Parts: sequence; structure tokens; C-alpha cells
Amino acid sequence: MTKKTPLQNTSADVATPAVAGAPADPAQKVLDVFLKTTRKQVLKDQKVARERDKAIIANLPAALGEMETDALRDLFVALEASATTPQRNLIVTHPMRPEGIDERVEEAVSKRAEEAEKVKARREEERKEKERQKFEELKRKFEPDAATNAIADEDTPEG
Repeated sequence: MTKKTPLQNTSADVATPAVAGAPADPAQKVLDVFLKTTRKQVLKDQKVARERDKAIIANLPAALGEMETDALRDLFVALEASATTPQRNLIVTHPMRPEGIDERVEEAVSKRAEEAEKVKARREEERKEKERQKFEELKRKFEPDAATNAIADEDTPEG
């Protein structure tokens, strides 16, 4: 049994005329054809991607066996550094994983974590700046400015 993609699940959502004998809206016909064509192309692209992934996986052991030691080390460091911790724990057990790359992997993982923290901090600063700008905009909008206050004070009779 094949798993349906979100696009396959929405095939019934394509609008069709309510009455079969009623003349269809030309714009709706164009939209229906566009959606059907697009859905088919996306499904075709997804199938090609799955087949490509299967081909790579099927040939990976042979390719690993052909690689030079340094290239193999670099590949495993890159794979482990980009993986989640559970994935990394599985990759470590691969029989073709070179010995002695643990330190390089940890350095790469730490570097990625630092970069992620920098991105997170930068986004937080951007969020705070937007919030500050919005506050200033609202403040200008709802607080009377100094010039208006000065004119109001001159018009008010004193004591």
C-alpha cells in the first residue's frame, strides 16, 4: 500500500461545477486544468526524488569502498555533523566509519551549534528592534507631541 501525499489527499478539493449539465465557468475550467497538471507534475517530481534517493542508497556501500581514506573521513565528519544526535549515534556504528574522527565530529557539531546560537541571537535582536519600532510608532500616534502641548498651554488661561 502506498502512502498518499498531501497533494493526493486534496484531489477531491478541486472545485467542479455543481450541476453536471450546467455550463462551466471558463476560469474555473482553466483553474481545474492548472491544478490537475500541477498536481501530476509534483507527484512525478516526488517519485523521481524517491527513485534518486534509492539509487544513491543502493550504491553508497560500493562508493564508500572506493573512496580514499581522507575523503571517507571528511564524508563521515560531514554526515555526523549535520545529523541529529540519534542519527549521529547510528552513523557512529557504520562498519565503514573511519576510526579517530570523533574529535573532528565534535568540533564540527560545536561549530554548527555556535552558528545556530548566533542566528538565534540575531533573530531575537531583530524581533526586539521591530517591537521597539512598533512601540515608538504607537507612542507617537497616541501621545500628544510637545508642540501641541505648548499651544494648548498658551491657550489655557492662568489662574
